[in-house]
Amino acid sequence: MANTLSVREFPAVVMSYRTAGLTEAAETLLHTAARREVQAALNIAAALHDNDQYEDAGVILNAARTDS
Repeated sequence: MANTLSVREFPAVVMSYRTAGLTEAAETLLHTAARREVQAALNIAAALHDNDQYEDAGVILNAARTDS
């Protein structure tokens, strides 16, 4: 799902998972999104940031890092 979900849908889906107590599913979705092509991952992180989901945006950015 994380590979086909549109950028605009991502924040709502992640929030839905978290609200439902499906933290592990939300984390998996975010980590999978980080493995998408770079621009898509950045766009998803930006969409999360725009929706005040800063921690979720950070999860994607940290998972996508290559310097650690």
